[in-house]
Amino acid sequence: MDIALLAEGTYPYHPGGVSVWCDQLVRGLAPHRFDIYSIIGGNDHEPSWELPDNVIGLHPIQLWGGAPSSRQSKASSAELNAVFSQLASSMVEANGEPAFLEALRHLFELSLERPLTGALQSKESLEILLGAMQLAGPTNRRLAGTAASATVSDARIALELIEHQLRPLFVPPPKVDICHATANGLSVLPALGAYWSRATPLVLSEHGIYLRERYLSYDARTYAPAVRAIMLRFFKRLTWAGYQIADAIAPGSEYNRQWQEANGGASERIRPIYNGVDAANFITSRSEPEIPTLVWLGRIDPLKDVETLLRAFAIVRERIPTARLRIFGAASNQNLDYLERCIALRDSLGLVGAATFEGRVASVIDAYHAGHVVLLTSISEGFPYTLIEAMAAGMPTVATDVGGVREATGDAGVIVPPQNPEQTAEACLMLLADADLRHDIGFAARSRILSMFTLEQSLAIFGDLYREVTGRITSAPVLERQERARESEHIDGPQVAGTGTEPLRALAPLPGS
Repeated sequence: MDIALLAEGTYPYHPGGVSVWCDQLVRGLAPHRFDIYSIIGGNDHEPSWELPDNVIGLHPIQLWGGAPSSRQSKASSAELNAVFSQLASSMVEANGEPAFLEALRHLFELSLERPLTGALQSKESLEILLGAMQLAGPTNRRLAGTAASATVSDARIALELIEHQLRPLFVPPPKVDICHATANGLSVLPALGAYWSRATPLVLSEHGIYLRERYLSYDARTYAPAVRAIMLRFFKRLTWAGYQIADAIAPGSEYNRQWQEANGGASERIRPIYNGVDAANFITSRSEPEIPTLVWLGRIDPLKDVETLLRAFAIVRERIPTARLRIFGAASNQNLDYLERCIALRDSLGLVGAATFEGRVASVIDAYHAGHVVLLTSISEGFPYTLIEAMAAGMPTVATDVGGVREATGDAGVIVPPQNPEQTAEACLMLLADADLRHDIGFAARSRILSMFTLEQSLAIFGDLYREVTGRITSAPVLERQERARESEHIDGPQVAGTGTEPLRALAPLPGS
């Protein structure tokens, strides 16, 4: 098959767990051919991943590149204004989701007739959006009646954000057998065009929950209340649209199902598929550092909550003054300010020399084995690679109870509440003090990965799902085997939905197609 892989801010331009998953998927499902559509900030990016031979194309989609200068692309029209008015009003009206999706379709159809990049940045669009924002009011009930109405400045900022977020809708749609979006939200926009043009089926993966992470990133420190309110309404409508057109929704954990169903995902289309690791590449080791050492590996990002990591380590140092914390991973250009904030916090806690930021590491296996315990302190996760890789390497872990973390670890790891440095520190101290406990947990962790979360299992399920949504096969034996494996372990945790033998319901075309 020819498969369009649709990504935002990840593969093949950035490191991280989602990019690892993308690379494994593309390489592991050869000879299927992959056409990569990657949404990036601007034109200053170079791929950081070497693409395999079965990648037939790479299409970067720039959100923040300059708009074309031709008058045709920026000219206002009554039709365009009417469509944007429908889009804006659908974001603030109750039950406006169908009208929002219909407006997206009309925008896509207009883009086939003339370039639309930059066309929405007009006086008419500004007035339309300002009216909608003033009608909407604040999203925080405590501010109702006290917050000032949206200003022209607020509307100008929101209009620029929305216009840029919509640009992936205006790219030529993929001509493939199937689209696979690695997340909801902006990645779905090219799939909408393919669906409306050729009824191309869509598989929608979510490692974290896109909408929840937008709520976390659009915080009050960054955006005025009116801007934040309209943007969150925009993303809420957009994620609903993605769930509606997806033939199959494949979250990375059962936990994510709850969010998806609450925001418009049909339960019969949701098929949780866990990430897998190539356990043969993650060797175990009985040797440990002489100095008590904690390890953290990932991207430096507010969602990873490195600040709680540092505060927890400061408590550990009070009990074990010789302890070290080694932080492996880099920050993107967008998160350099957060990295500086974390370094300043480290310094203020008196951890200089004890907690080290070591950047990207050549070997993640060496990084995991560089300490006694591997930590994960995120406030939002799907089914994190850092965690299952560390488990595959036979390492004991301390991880926050977010997303699919509990599904990954079972009893083979220590779970703590998010944003709780005291309990995180106590868990680390417990493991640092007991070598036998560390060994037992590490052994159980690797055994759990080998039985439930291998790369071979994950790839087989996705390959079967591709065939199913394209009508080429209607069975999923790997899902059944995974279900039987859970039952044999008497696991009371989440179960994979369905057997994979039921046909997926296809959406009828919108009226007028």
